Parts: sequence; C-alpha cells; structure tokens
Amino acid sequence: KCLEGNLIKIMVKSSENDCILQEAAVGEIGEIYQGGQQVSYGYHNQSELTQKHFIKDDPILGSGLLYKTGDLGRIVENGNLELKGRIDHQVKVRGMRVELGDINHGVLRGGTNHLITNCASFVKDDQIFTFCQVNPKGCLLLDEDDKIIDNPIEIEAVSDFLLVKAAEYLPRHML
Repeated sequence: KCLEGNLIKIMVKSSENDCILQEAAVGEIGEIYQGGQQVSYGYHNQSELTQKHFIKDDPILGSGLLYKTGDLGRIVENGNLELKGRIDHQVKVRGMRVELGDINHGVLRGGTNHLITNCASFVKDDQIFTFCQVNPKGCLLLDEDDKIIDNPIEIEAVSDFLLVKAAEYLPRHML
C-alpha cells in the first residue's frame, strides 16, 4: 500500500480510444504510475522525455504529475500493489538499470564484419549473459587495430572481440 502523500495508479488504455488512459479495475494488470510530492516536474531541459514519461493529474497531489514507471502491476482485493514485470526489456543488475535490447544492439552493431548474426541476452544471479550466433561460413575477425586475428574463427577470439566492442558501450564493472 502507498505511504501517506504518495499515489499509485494502475492505468490501462481506454477500450474506445487507445490514446486515452483510464484507471484499471481492481485485479486488472496495467502500467504503474506514481504521483505525489516526491514526483518531480519532469526531466530538466528535456521536454520530449518529460512528455513521454509524465502525465497530468490532480494538482492537489503536489506536482500534479504522474510518473510512468515502466512497471506492470495490479491492485489486488486487499488494496496491495502486486508487481507483474516490465513493459520493456529493462532489468536491474547490481543496482543499475540495463536495457537488454541495447546490449543486443551493441553486440550486433559491434560485429561490423558480420561475425555475429544473432544474439539474445538474459539475467541470472545478478549477471548478464549474452548468447551469440556466429556466422557459420566464417569471416575475418579483426582486433581493435583492425588486424586479422584468425580465420577460421575460434571461440576465444570471438569472446575477446566482443569484450573489446562491449567496452565501448558498457561501464568497466559490467564487463
């Protein structure tokens, strides 16, 4: 249940017009919006991001805005909030929010020589794992100085290549 001065609303798209949000019925799963005195007026100097993540609500509640958390949930019969997941592929690892799609995109974009043809990431035990499908025909594998490492491909060389590419996009402690 909410602490005093806070507000949680579960919102769903209207059945008549999916551009209109309405409060979900008890037990109905929807997106969680948070309001109250602790909610800011939006993102500083980022009006587009503010419009995307905040909606106007009753100004009596403080800022008059509800923040779109990106979480899915529902209010159960006893009034408690039950979390059901996320609307995106964002996960929390060691206290940091990470978008798994960004990791996959970075791996595929990093494989500019078509080394990696597909990949999928997931989290287990507070670690991110990414499985990669390597081009079965082989290709030139280049190091950070664009020198040929090996051909045909060896798993260790692929792993080294991906670490170099991942270091361009992720903080050191996440590698």
